[in-house]
Amino acid sequence: MLYGQGIRYNGVGVDSSTYDKSLANYTYDPAEARKLLAKAEFPNGFDTPCYNLTTQREPYIKEVGEAIYAYLQTIGVRCQVRGLEYSAWLDMIRRKPNHAPDGIISTMSGQGIPSDPANVWVLHLHEYVPESGLGAFSLTKDDKATKLVKQLQGTMAPAKRAGLIKEIGQYKHDMVLGGIPTYQPVVTLAWRDKFAFTPWPFPGYWRGFQEVSAVP
Repeated sequence: MLYGQGIRYNGVGVDSSTYDKSLANYTYDPAEARKLLAKAEFPNGFDTPCYNLTTQREPYIKEVGEAIYAYLQTIGVRCQVRGLEYSAWLDMIRRKPNHAPDGIISTMSGQGIPSDPANVWVLHLHEYVPESGLGAFSLTKDDKATKLVKQLQGTMAPAKRAGLIKEIGQYKHDMVLGGIPTYQPVVTLAWRDKFAFTPWPFPGYWRGFQEVSAVP
């Protein structure tokens, strides 16, 4: 689907100094998933809204969301797929009035270079605290995860920070918190010799650029 423009992703980017290759990918096991649904007292599955971004922000984000929801259908999670235009999608993940999420939603998050996930975890893993920005996109409430994210925000020593990131990454992975990671996009930039590419001077977001302009 992604034509090679994606990398399996377990919560920390492969370009990060804190990437942990020991984190195993979640297994694809529909039979086990159906057993877990039955154990949760949903032997016949259930119906739920599934929100999908219909305008491209990352390559093939619409199609990836549709594929995810199709996989869920096979185990009995019957998605009522609802396509959202970008501004409506933002309202949903930001909990704007009358737009609180009431089902499953496919989202994304940005990380810089190196891919330090701290800011992302403040938004997606920290518990939601109204009017503070903490947990702004989070549907997770786990006291240990919140405590670890707060600790990470105050840790600047590189070695200690790297160890804490790996600890949080492992806990997040084991407890399936903050959403299920899928893939890290690979963005290809191409331009003709008639155009000049001026990169953003700050080495922040990997896809950041300041200006693409015609050569005089």
